[in-house]
Amino acid sequence: MKKMSKHLVISEYDYLYHNKDVEPNKNHHLVDASTFWYIKKYVEENNQLNEFITLWSKKLYKDTIQVKNYVWVLQTKDDVVIEILPKVHRAEWDEQLSKRVFLKMLKKLMQSPFKHINEAHLQRKKFPIIEIFIELFLKEVDTVLKAWIKKDYISHQNNLWYLKWKLLVGENIRQNIVNKERFYVQYDVFTEDVPENRLIKTCLQYLQKCSRSLKNQKKIKEFLFVFDEVWISRNLKKDFSMCNTTSRLQHHYIEVMKRVSLFLDKKSIVNFHWDYMSLALLFPMEFLFENYVAYQLKSQFPKRQHKTQDRAYSLVENHRWKRIFQMKPDIVMRNDQKTLVLDTKRKMINENSIEKKYDISQSDMYQLFAYAKKYNSDAVYLIYPRSSNFTQDLPSFQFQEWKSSLYVVGYDLIEDRITLY
Repeated sequence: MKKMSKHLVISEYDYLYHNKDVEPNKNHHLVDASTFWYIKKYVEENNQLNEFITLWSKKLYKDTIQVKNYVWVLQTKDDVVIEILPKVHRAEWDEQLSKRVFLKMLKKLMQSPFKHINEAHLQRKKFPIIEIFIELFLKEVDTVLKAWIKKDYISHQNNLWYLKWKLLVGENIRQNIVNKERFYVQYDVFTEDVPENRLIKTCLQYLQKCSRSLKNQKKIKEFLFVFDEVWISRNLKKDFSMCNTTSRLQHHYIEVMKRVSLFLDKKSIVNFHWDYMSLALLFPMEFLFENYVAYQLKSQFPKRQHKTQDRAYSLVENHRWKRIFQMKPDIVMRNDQKTLVLDTKRKMINENSIEKKYDISQSDMYQLFAYAKKYNSDAVYLIYPRSSNFTQDLPSFQFQEWKSSLYVVGYDLIEDRITLY
């Protein structure tokens, strides 16, 4: 029997199944029953995943899991790494092309911990993406060590056999009413065991369990030795809240803490249940696409004013003296002549499916009509990714009640091209 691969690369909207009687195909991927079970339980434990990872029961494949528009990496407890990459504009899915698009989108995230991704990383054909980010994290740890490791005075309280530092009178009476020979004191210790270092060490230990790269493993062991006198974090939330990287003297900690936050602080990604996953870093493609298009439009049209997630208007401006039903278009672009309102949608539409309205949601059209009226805009845009079924912009739509045009245009993620009329 063929042994299952420990490293699987798939595309968004692909399927995973475990029925060994059925041959895999280009969008159905066979995994071990244990791997399937871990992912299934992970989905069941995370309600927010239901619309992005769907459990199916198909006659041919039996139980099936479909990954939708979440991308990046899962590592199950049976040590299987599954990379989920975005679909891009090609008739046939190209893994390397998809990886390049994904990495360049990550680089442009706001406050991105991925900005140091370079061409050398993009050229690694069989190198798992997760190892690239572990490698980048280790380089930032090395930068910290080459500068200096943060130390600080930490206050301790202890019941000692001798009087030193500050005697805590009340606590001393409570603790030593019988043991008169002891002294309950408070004292400061100058130590490396500070929140930033605890989080770095915790991250190192965590990634030591996840990484398969011998080079990365070697580096992790070296760094753990350096942080030998530092405890691992017992309270991640508390330690993150106590971190201070704004000081000029601690500026060299900024980048490494971004990466620590990526792996440990799970605010911008989906939390995972430790019983089922060793690692789960998942980004919604809707968020990545919106962020990337906004960045590129700002670069390609620098003479216009740009605002993302604009909150200038509400659908109802005065209801009991309050504004309600807040409008929040993805991008607003202005110059002296006109205002453009643009909304990005990470879904595939079909330029040939006129009878189905090109698969465009009617609610999206209503939304853009409201934007056109409120912003007094001559042109509003729905931006979809280019695909094999959407190779050219659609003919414009005219709002008869309001002299405004709606344009449905494609953004080419490979060539970084878009047309604004």
